Amino acid sequence: MIFKRNIDIEIRNDSSSLYVYALYKNYRVGKIACGIDEETKLITIGDITCKKNNKGYGSLMMAKLIEFAKVNDFQGINGWLSHVDMEHEERLYHFYQKFGFEIVPNDDGLKVADIKLQL
Repeated sequence: MIFKRNIDIEIRNDSSSLYVYALYKNYRVGKIACGIDEETKLITIGDITCKKNNKGYGSLMMAKLIEFAKVNDFQGINGWLSHVDMEHEERLYHFYQKFGFEIVPNDDGLKVADIKLQL
């Protein structure tokens, strides 16, 4: 079993994208891929992936993403939930709500809801 204390979190960014990685012995066990809009000072989550669910990787990465956003004076973090994600809807809602995200229903094509965190 991998414990959260053995996980390193790494952030890589350039002018338009940001990646947050969870690493276990330099092996990538999770990733958050985001877009950055420097003009509006918003970060948009594109995707979150983890090798295994319910191990805390996503929470460690999200905490680091929020810390990065605050330190770098971003106004918020946003994204959306897709129909593909709804097979684990309850887990997703819990995950985003524990970090203070507002979840706004918005059934628009592939989208089921918008997620927003005002910083």
